[in-house]
Amino acid sequence: MIRKRRRQNGNIIVMVVVVICLILVPLLIVVSQAGVLTVDRGRIQNSVDAAGLAAANDLARVVINDPEFGFVALSNYPAVGEATTSADGEPLPVSSINTLSATIRQNTIVANALGNETMTALCDLDRARLQETQRALNEALTKSLLPNGREQFFDIHGTKVDPCKDVSAMISSSVPGKVALESVKLSTGWISSATGSETPLPQPVRMAQIKLGQALQRNYRAFVDIPACGRSFTFAGVSANSRMVPPEAFHPADGKHICSIVKIECVVAWRNKTLLPFGSDALSKARFIACCQPYGLADTSQSGLMLVNFCSAPPPNLVYWSDFLRPSNFHDRQVNEYLAYGGDFPTDHNASLYRFSPERQTTDQQFAEHFYHWLRNAHTKPRIDSVLELMNEQFRPSPEQILSYNFAADGTISCKSLNQDPFPSGITSDRQCSAVCDTAIEGGLSPIIIFRDNVKRFGTINGGKHAGQPLAIDPAQANQQGGRFSLAMLPVANRAGMRRSYDDGGLAVEVEIGGIGPSTAQIDVARMRRLKR
Repeated sequence: MIRKRRRQNGNIIVMVVVVICLILVPLLIVVSQAGVLTVDRGRIQNSVDAAGLAAANDLARVVINDPEFGFVALSNYPAVGEATTSADGEPLPVSSINTLSATIRQNTIVANALGNETMTALCDLDRARLQETQRALNEALTKSLLPNGREQFFDIHGTKVDPCKDVSAMISSSVPGKVALESVKLSTGWISSATGSETPLPQPVRMAQIKLGQALQRNYRAFVDIPACGRSFTFAGVSANSRMVPPEAFHPADGKHICSIVKIECVVAWRNKTLLPFGSDALSKARFIACCQPYGLADTSQSGLMLVNFCSAPPPNLVYWSDFLRPSNFHDRQVNEYLAYGGDFPTDHNASLYRFSPERQTTDQQFAEHFYHWLRNAHTKPRIDSVLELMNEQFRPSPEQILSYNFAADGTISCKSLNQDPFPSGITSDRQCSAVCDTAIEGGLSPIIIFRDNVKRFGTINGGKHAGQPLAIDPAQANQQGGRFSLAMLPVANRAGMRRSYDDGGLAVEVEIGGIGPSTAQIDVARMRRLKR
């Protein structure tokens, strides 16, 4: 019997259809959905990166009001803010935490080079205060990132800074429509990879006590210990513009660093789960991370002048700046320190001078203290070698002239002779200090030395109505025809405030030595003797 073979063509077709339906079609669905998810994830990551940069910008805008250093932030800001003003109505500059660290570190090197114990002690005191300021800034930055935090934070113009709200709004508005933002978490920390601080090294670099790995492009490196004279200093990581940093290098806050890096972690969910492969929830949610470093603006604050008025020729044994810092040159009878309270003394009606004696001071210590305050007010502008060279510079004032010291653009110290004091005579700024030294020097002379320090105490909390800013120019004295301080030379917009009305930034420290000739010393002594002790 002959059997007929069945034709296999139909079976092959069936198998092909089965393979297409059960394998190829799901595979195509998986591949297509995976492609869509990949595209979505890329778009979401870009949105998260952009939101991280926005959060970093917000972090740089947070300003705190510190009792010791005034307005402080991660970035420097010029004196233009409506919310960062002093009691006299003038806007105040904002100092970055890096600028403060660099200033104290540089002055520590100067004090050590001079071998001056008073200046070294002042540097150590400011360094201890700075550590408290760093903790306060770290705490403020951390709290500013909390959603619905109890405390509110503002920028120099009084605008509320709310990074969490800004980040959530940016991500929600930029992710694909089928994606929902479920949660956002912001935190601060530091990174172990090399990054800069936008804070220049002291000049000259050979005197900056910088070792390999502590600098990047002539700036301090951030998040590493950069000691000076056996003292530790660290800097926050900032850049010219906010930028992304590697998340794998991020470390959470540890109390040892100025935590300027912001980390953003967010979870998103796809709304239409039926489009996912086989309706699985495995790919319905995703977590995205970005780390960003905020910007930091350069320091543009004014340095302020130091005036030295001998009222006559320099006394014997006081012909160099280094002579002022030598204890053996003075034989003190009495050194009194005073604090102006209730306004500028004696011009404000309710102002008074109160004598205080936190510790016994000598005349050479007074010179060292107020010289230090002048340097500190200039931040990192002074060149170390120029400060040391000043110590060996001989005084050569003409009769009835005033020596004016300031810092040139390159950080060197310039000295000019003025025929007339352009500042109000004999004023001690509100909540600032003055001192009168009744001493004897070689040759049997007994000069009265008066110090007026307008930059000893900073900020609106402890610095008085001018917040420790240099004393403004006297408009009456400024109208010298053809003079250096002619009011006609000032920008019209700045004539009313007068504090920022000229390039020297005002009077920081004044030293008056003598009593022979036209001096306010005897007047001040008579006033102070009448004060209640």
